Amino acid sequence: MTAYEILVIFLSVFLGIFLILAITIALMIIKLVKKVNGVVDKATHTIESVEDLADTIRHATGASILGNMGAKMWQRFYKDHSKKR
Repeated sequence: MTAYEILVIFLSVFLGIFLILAITIALMIIKLVKKVNGVVDKATHTIESVEDLADTIRHATGASILGNMGAKMWQRFYKDHSKKR
């Protein structure tokens, strides 16, 4: 065997090892990207749910404030008229 043949065998073995490692790493990266996408989707859904909850609370609070103002006005009106009677 000449040095050229030994070099070809040596480089072929390293190329095979490199290809196997590259394919394995590529598959692991693809799996990781899919998991990250799943986490991002869940986070997006959670953020949307929190925004919906905040809107609901904001609307309920607004209605509550209006209701309280209406009740106070009614009480003042009722007290004013009850004093006149």
